[in-house]
Amino acid sequence: MGYDLLNEPWMGTEWPLCLTTGCPESVRDELQPAMEKGLATVRRLDAHNIVWWEPQQFAGGQPVDTFLTAPTNRPGEKELGYSWHNYCPDVFAATHGVPDNIENCKSWTNGREAHALAQAATMHAVPMMSEWGATDQPAGDRHRRGVGRPAPDGLDALGLQVLERPDHHRPVPGAGSPTTPTSRRSSRAS
Repeated sequence: MGYDLLNEPWMGTEWPLCLTTGCPESVRDELQPAMEKGLATVRRLDAHNIVWWEPQQFAGGQPVDTFLTAPTNRPGEKELGYSWHNYCPDVFAATHGVPDNIENCKSWTNGREAHALAQAATMHAVPMMSEWGATDQPAGDRHRRGVGRPAPDGLDALGLQVLERPDHHRPVPGAGSPTTPTSRRSSRAS
């Protein structure tokens, strides 16, 4: 799978600016050099596995540019990955009880994906969405409806697995339970 150098890099005291501008100066002066240094360190030990770079933390929840470029210290790097996150603000709102419009997440996701793929191309990197938002709303809930139809049981409108609240727990067939693990049931059956 490779090496993820830094999950959701935090830009420090300038973080409020990152919400609207993406912090281009901080990426250029701090994040890009740190990623390049990490890449060089990994390459001294492992020349063949992917090294994943991530944008500043708010790039996963805001439509802002990420400003990362192809590594200047390793021209022609062939094993670079761009790992991005997709956290639709409406999903965040829903998990905190704020009235939401989860249906917005389809277009949000499409926009984030297009943006991330363009960023990966700029960096000459392989792209991967490595984190995404989920919700604890039950699958049959009004928020889980895609374009005029309910989402399949257990999936949200984006096709991502719905995390169920403890009060809505339904055992998964064959998965066992906290008091009867699958391995115990299997050993009794044999």
